[in-house]
Amino acid sequence: LLRGTSAMPSVSAVLAAIKAETQPDLTDGSMRFTDLPTPLLAPQQIALLTGRPTSSLKDPALAYNDGQFFLFVSDFSGPINALDAHLVGVSTIDFRQYDLVLDHADGASPTLFSEGGKHYLCFCSGFGLNSRHGHKLWVSTSTDLRSWSTPVPLASAVTGGARAIDPALGRIDGRLWLVYKEGQTVATARSCDGGGPLGSCWQKKGSLSGGWAENTQFYTHS
Repeated sequence: LLRGTSAMPSVSAVLAAIKAETQPDLTDGSMRFTDLPTPLLAPQQIALLTGRPTSSLKDPALAYNDGQFFLFVSDFSGPINALDAHLVGVSTIDFRQYDLVLDHADGASPTLFSEGGKHYLCFCSGFGLNSRHGHKLWVSTSTDLRSWSTPVPLASAVTGGARAIDPALGRIDGRLWLVYKEGQTVATARSCDGGGPLGSCWQKKGSLSGGWAENTQFYTHS
């Protein structure tokens, strides 16, 4: 019997109650982690959306906007000596059904930075066997996390011709800071002014010691 009733419920009522308990409405931005499927997103699901084989997914970046979650990942296929890399983005309201919002060739290691009603998707190129750009940093913009601008180079004045991967942006005391990997060394740069990521002047600030690091993220709080 359903809670609070004395009559025998219908089959449809029972199924609706089960669905409510096992698939809660997440559109208000809240969730119980115990309700989420494992894994959240599998290679087979991406393969169905893109129409190509997917071997592995990594480097997730997650955002929430207007009742939907947006998840961006590195999508790798092929053997380790002949990888094909794509930057893939999907949207979902329940982490069970997904829609494809981005499929960018020659992209990996996404991170998100948002301010002023605009979202900046930072990533790197160079992990695919057929990469046209080498290991460089890029940034694309969006107002809704669904439609993205053509990527442009990020902080190319400080990365130069070095191997640059795994970018992350954050604003500290009015200045943008960029953390990325130069080879396997974690490097930092700061904007010359208080402008946005596109077209900002950058100054290299140094490197961080302490061993291996992967996909640095900024954490901010008030």
